[in-house]
Amino acid sequence: MTLTQWSSLLLVCALGAAMPGPSLAVVVQNTLRGGFAQGAVTALFHALGVGVYALLTVTGLAVLMLAMPTVFWLIKIAGALYLIYLGFNVLRAANSPQAGEQPRQQATVSSAREGFLIAFLNPKLLIFFTALFSQFLHADLTWLHKGILVATVTVVDGLWYCLVALLLSQGFMQQRFAGNTVWLQRLFAAVLVLVGLRLILGAVSS
Repeated sequence: MTLTQWSSLLLVCALGAAMPGPSLAVVVQNTLRGGFAQGAVTALFHALGVGVYALLTVTGLAVLMLAMPTVFWLIKIAGALYLIYLGFNVLRAANSPQAGEQPRQQATVSSAREGFLIAFLNPKLLIFFTALFSQFLHADLTWLHKGILVATVTVVDGLWYCLVALLLSQGFMQQRFAGNTVWLQRLFAAVLVLVGLRLILGAVSS
């Protein structure tokens, strides 16, 4: 792998991570709820979930999973249902703020679980990495280079969402969102539920 190839991989990964979607909504929600610590935990475990799919791709297991439409469909449905579940949880917390409060340890576990599952239950990452890595994967590729591929996508994803959490946890950002947290939570809840419903409709009609 040349430096030019790696640079192009880095750029694509950065652009992919920066695309708004359910993952961003979850990181933002957890940061507003628990500060930088909870946002960073969500970000790091989201990166772990992304890294799992990258690892499956470089080992060739992604091709096998894509060849089993039923498995792919079941993961997609599970991911959609999880988004809807998260959406209703966020909405409940927004409507009953005290009911949404959790002890720090419990909140950390919840953030880690949400970060990981929002990535792991998105099987479209298999398609993305299969296409992205196609120009790098060949029979002579060493495990060192495979590790570089996996590490690149994992680190870029984690750094991006940690940066989002860091920015949102700054004082001036907290002041801007002060008084609007409940409405933001309702907006995030609506986004998660609508995306989940759209995914279910798409999976059922395909």
